[in-house]
Amino acid sequence: MKKPVNILFIMPLPLPYNDAVRWEPAEGGYSMNIHFVEPGLPNGPLSISAYINKFLPETKIKIFDTSAFLLRQSEKVFKKPLAYSDFIKRCLEFAKNSNPGLVLFSCMFNGTFSGLDEYSAAAAEMFPDAFIAAGGHLAAALPERILKECHAVQAICFGEGEIPLLGLCRTFALNGKDSKQTSDFIDSSPSWITRKKISENFKPSHEF
Repeated sequence: MKKPVNILFIMPLPLPYNDAVRWEPAEGGYSMNIHFVEPGLPNGPLSISAYINKFLPETKIKIFDTSAFLLRQSEKVFKKPLAYSDFIKRCLEFAKNSNPGLVLFSCMFNGTFSGLDEYSAAAAEMFPDAFIAAGGHLAAALPERILKECHAVQAICFGEGEIPLLGLCRTFALNGKDSKQTSDFIDSSPSWITRKKISENFKPSHEF
């Protein structure tokens, strides 16, 4: 193996940012009043991380819970209300030391779709050499829409992610993200959905 790939899992907010945040006057500026947001339980990313590290122990994996980060921001006072774009930048600045080669958005609920385009585009800008993908129940249910509207997302993982992501990590480590071997792996995988494969009427299937 040439070089293990670092992985950053991002768990988006479960509902739109402007629905979750209400701004209230506070001494010195504004404070957040957070609604309907609790720290997530990243069962999927944790399971996938354990599986990948079993076979690729040198792979460094970080899980970033946007909800937990938002709740921490609510303890602060801001000079003006924080726009969603600025909140995303704070999230990615916090996670940038992970230096990921693979950024994976865990999209489990309907609300995670809202803002995914902006979030994934900011991730692509922060990590220009990373491969951006999405997975989870919502992503698997709406791959065509996500790939149409979220231009930075390069692929969708269908079904359980352990085996597809292990395969992707292996081919990245051996051949690099932009190699023909990696492209061939994604094209031949039954679980990875891309714009090209959708245009070819590809039907994904599970890998167990």
